Amino acid sequence: MSGTTYYFKLQTQRLLRRSEDFGLPFPFLVMLLLGLFLIGSVMVFYKIEQATWAYLLIAFSIMGAGRRSEVLEKSIRILYVSADYLRIRLVEVGLKALPFIMFALYQREVYLALGILGLAVLKILFRQKSWTLPILATPFKRWAFEFVIGFRKYFFLIVLLYLLMAKAVQVDNAHLGLVCMGVLCCLSSAFYLPVEPIRIVWQHNLSPTQFLKRKLAYALLCQFIYVLPVSIVLFFYFPNFRLAVCGIGVMTALVLITVVLAKYSSYPREIGVLQSFIMAFSMGLPLLLPFVWWIFFRQSRRRLEVIL
Repeated sequence: MSGTTYYFKLQTQRLLRRSEDFGLPFPFLVMLLLGLFLIGSVMVFYKIEQATWAYLLIAFSIMGAGRRSEVLEKSIRILYVSADYLRIRLVEVGLKALPFIMFALYQREVYLALGILGLAVLKILFRQKSWTLPILATPFKRWAFEFVIGFRKYFFLIVLLYLLMAKAVQVDNAHLGLVCMGVLCCLSSAFYLPVEPIRIVWQHNLSPTQFLKRKLAYALLCQFIYVLPVSIVLFFYFPNFRLAVCGIGVMTALVLITVVLAKYSSYPREIGVLQSFIMAFSMGLPLLLPFVWWIFFRQSRRRLEVIL
């Protein structure tokens, strides 16, 4: 068995295990993800005027998602010869880029497909270290390590979203600006999805209720700081859409609260399919959110009582 085959066999076993932890059979999970991808792609081209740039940005962020730590990246380069390492990078990035390229061709956006292909080639050729920044100052101090880590990890994506925001102002496209704000807010909620080690929670000298209240307070504070520049730009340049800006801010704050409570309701395991379904259902019916929060809060307290 070649080194490349062994590597991907090991990665397949990891995916199967994570699928079991999530609570769904792997084939069903793949079909679900493909369905969400198609729905999301159609909505991008249907709802956004600058769909080409937005789709290119989304493809670039997906190709960079789930990257390995620098230590693991160095270990893989040491274990595998250059040819095997290049094949691994080719398959990993290619599998992420292929759906976007195929959908772009389906939309007859040849230049978009070539652009995504070019970004994929750059991701394959450039090593991860070339994208690593020095320690980057953030406006979040030590309030929420999730925001500090997420801001540094997705720094290039955040910069691209801000550039897209500038483009929205330049072409007087308020809807594109609102989309950028929504993506930024959803990205900040995703900062809380990774599960930290138990020792990070254990070191807090707090009761479960105090711990959850502090987590929520700091999460909302950092969310406010995080989206404040975008909100100011939208308020100033698109005064007719101020109500929409406030609505996006409120809704994404509700999503953030739900994600934080859902995370600790299954801690130290990752958010499962039941929690994901409840979150999605409650977002469709916001009146149910207080009841959902109450359920997640009680489950979180029970989970954290063993640790704190």
